[in-house]
Amino acid sequence: MNLDAPFRLGQRSGPRMADRGFGRIIHMTSQQAHRAFADSRAYGGSSVH
Repeated sequence: MNLDAPFRLGQRSGPRMADRGFGRIIHMTSQQAHRAFADSRAYGGSSVH
């Protein structure tokens, strides 16, 4: 699964948000991450949940 980018974002942003006492990371996905579509299995299988 494509977890590298969200993990790295948290690792880099987390300390700065902690220093400020506030911050949000919002991860967005498509419906493809939650539902299977016959014509795009590879995309759905690699989407972050």
